[in-house]
Amino acid sequence: MTRRPRESASVDRLTAAFVKAYNEGFRKMTAILSDVLAATTALQTSVDENTAATKAAIAAGIGSAASPPVDLQPAVDAVNTAKAAVDASTAALTAATGSPAGVPGAISVSPTSISGSVGTPFSTQLSASGGNGSYTFATSDSFVNTGASLNSDGTVNAASVAGTDTVNVVATDSTGATGTTAVTVSAA
Repeated sequence: MTRRPRESASVDRLTAAFVKAYNEGFRKMTAILSDVLAATTALQTSVDENTAATKAAIAAGIGSAASPPVDLQPAVDAVNTAKAAVDASTAALTAATGSPAGVPGAISVSPTSISGSVGTPFSTQLSASGGNGSYTFATSDSFVNTGASLNSDGTVNAASVAGTDTVNVVATDSTGATGTTAVTVSAA
């Protein structure tokens, strides 16, 4: 079927109108997207500047037009309240047991130096003071040079190997209070 000239002209006009409208819409959409991109870029720049100003103000401890002053007093008050509660609990525990549980250094270990002779195994009993009840002893260190060992009752057994080791011995009393003391074991 062939088109008649009149139909052909109508189709051509409709096509031209469609192309014109499409191009106009495309130009408008491009302009809108360009404006959105510019606004987004400006907003990001503003956020970056305000973030930098806020960080600088916080670091300096003052406010700026972009960020109000930071009031740290509530945080300081909360820390002071918590510290007072811990101090009161520690005082009550100390009054009840004679030793603040878990306070490093409340208990000491002796002797702090153990020595023996090469070729003769030796054993020494550690003792602890400053806590309550019986004590257990432990170390996470190794007696690398002397080959010594520490039992939980505080007995240090040393081999007859020449060398010196210094290890941190932790004594724990019956209330859970601890004390750490450096103990040196040597064989010469």
